[in-house]
Amino acid sequence: MLPTPLEGPRLAVTDKRLESMQQFVKDVREMKLLEEKLCEPQMSKKEQKNAEKKLQKEREEREKQEKKDRKKREKQEKKDRKEREKQEKKERKEREKQEKKDRKEREKVEKKQRKEAAKNPSRYEELVSNLCSVQSQLETEKQTVLERDGLIHKLAEEKCSLQEELDQANQTVLERDGLIHNCSETGCKQNM
Repeated sequence: MLPTPLEGPRLAVTDKRLESMQQFVKDVREMKLLEEKLCEPQMSKKEQKNAEKKLQKEREEREKQEKKDRKKREKQEKKDRKEREKQEKKERKEREKQEKKDRKEREKVEKKQRKEAAKNPSRYEELVSNLCSVQSQLETEKQTVLERDGLIHKLAEEKCSLQEELDQANQTVLERDGLIHNCSETGCKQNM
C-alpha cells in the first residue's frame, strides 16, 4: 500500500532521524574506544623487560612443577607395580598351597575308598569280576587275531602246495609233448 501525499514527508523525516541517531551511536562508540586506547598506560622498555622476565619465571616454575609431578607420578607407579607384583606372588603361593592341600585331601579320600572297597567283599568281587571280564574279552580278541593269522598262514601254505602241483603238471605236459614229438620223429625215420 503506497503512502498518501501527507504521509510521505513524515516517513522521510522519520528515516532521517533514525539514520541520524544511528550515526550518533556509532560516533559515541568510536570516541569511547579512542578514549580507552588513549587512557591505556604505555609500557616502558624496562617494564616490558620485567614482564618478559616474569613470564619466563612463571614458565620455568611451571616446567619445574611439571617435572616434579612427573617424578612423583613415576615413583608412585613404581611403588604400585611392586605392590601388585608382591600381591600376585602372595596369591600364587596361596593358590599353590591350596592346590597341594586339595591334592593331599583327594589322595586321602581315594586311599579311604580303596580301604573300604577292600573291606567290602561284594564291591571287591565286582571289581575283580569286571577285571576278569575285560581280561577274557582281551584273550578272545587275541585268540581271534592268532586264528586269523594262522588261517592266513594256512592259505599261504595251500597256495604254495597248489603252485608246486601246477608246476609238476606243467612239467608232465612238457615231457609228454616231448615224448610224442620224439615218437613222431622215430616213426618218420622208420617210414623212410
